Amino acid sequence: MTQSPTADAESRADRRTILVALSVMLALVLFGVAYASFFASTNCRRLGPDLLDAPVAATRGSAAQDVLVGAGVTPEVLAALEGRFGPLASAVHLPFDGALRIGEAPVGVGSVLVTGGGLAVVDGSGDIVDAATFRRDVTVVGDGVAAFALVVGNTLTGQIDALRPLVPGIDGITEGACVDTSAVGSPLSFLHDARGGNLVGLRTDEDGSEAVLELRDHVRGRVWAPPFALPRAPAGLQGSRTSGAIGPDTVVVARRIAATDEGAGGEPSGAVRAVRRSDGGDLWAIDDTAVRALLPEPLAEEPALRLEVAHVDVERVLIVAFPDVPPDALLPPPTFGPLGGLGAPDPRSVTLTLDAATGDLLDVVEGTSPTGRDGAAHADLRDELAGLGLVVTDAVTQGEMTWLLVGDVLVRLGD
Repeated sequence: MTQSPTADAESRADRRTILVALSVMLALVLFGVAYASFFASTNCRRLGPDLLDAPVAATRGSAAQDVLVGAGVTPEVLAALEGRFGPLASAVHLPFDGALRIGEAPVGVGSVLVTGGGLAVVDGSGDIVDAATFRRDVTVVGDGVAAFALVVGNTLTGQIDALRPLVPGIDGITEGACVDTSAVGSPLSFLHDARGGNLVGLRTDEDGSEAVLELRDHVRGRVWAPPFALPRAPAGLQGSRTSGAIGPDTVVVARRIAATDEGAGGEPSGAVRAVRRSDGGDLWAIDDTAVRALLPEPLAEEPALRLEVAHVDVERVLIVAFPDVPPDALLPPPTFGPLGGLGAPDPRSVTLTLDAATGDLLDVVEGTSPTGRDGAAHADLRDELAGLGLVVTDAVTQGEMTWLLVGDVLVRLGD
């Protein structure tokens, strides 16, 4: 029996409908898989470094002068630098962009570490002996026995979405275990400081509750994490409104104070709090009222004050206080911190100098702290270089050598 033309056409139409439905369903499934793999993928994928295949030799002699002039240093300024700090010994282009800081390298591994958009280990002759670079936007902070590669989610709040230790050694740079701090169910992380192989920051739930002050290293991960009760606020505000710094023996953290503060689950912790670097045990704390009593009028009468930890050393702690921005204004960028000087100091700032052992007031000075995280000698060196006509990203002195970071060029002066 022959099938009618009408039935034939209906059969073909049914097959087309089925094929179209299957194609749409397959496309939706593939789209869903791709969408989920993109948005649910761990940020640790961004922290796989490309390691240096061979050392990068620094240029010397007239070639080093050409490199420095190419970086914008005039011959007159170069002559002034050599007259003050000794002859130009070497210059080398760093293998990554966004260099921020020159730090100490582990003993026997190198002379200095350069961090920023990557990590470079530089020996005493100025050659780059090891380096870690990244194909996507990553920031490396810290120095000493370990630096930390970070995915920075928000520079205003200091939020980091993933971190991985990078450990320089005689056999090269070793990658530590990565922690995805933006994973579902993981407390959010906000960076405050990194130096000497440690990283310190605030960890808090998404609603800003259950806050702790956390210190990490490359071996144990979390070393300690004492609770840090804060006034009620979303997590991003908690990160923006707190500041901390690592000292030789002490970690100091400060938080915003306001007349409208309401504690989450109890009274907030002290406005300025010091803990032992070794175990996180409390040393001293200063509450909101006591901080205001230390400040001159009219700053003490401001309804909300931000406190930034500028510097911590063996003897003293420098805290900068200034009025907070209005609730409907953009968050102020931090003036001090491992991500660089992101914001200019508030002209209404007042600096408190506290005793590092007891928290007692030593001095009150109008204006922002002239000393940053790396100490007075570091600040004085940069000021001296500016007086010679050279503005640098960073500079340090090691014995008879002076290291300068000029753009993406690392310069060594002296013998």
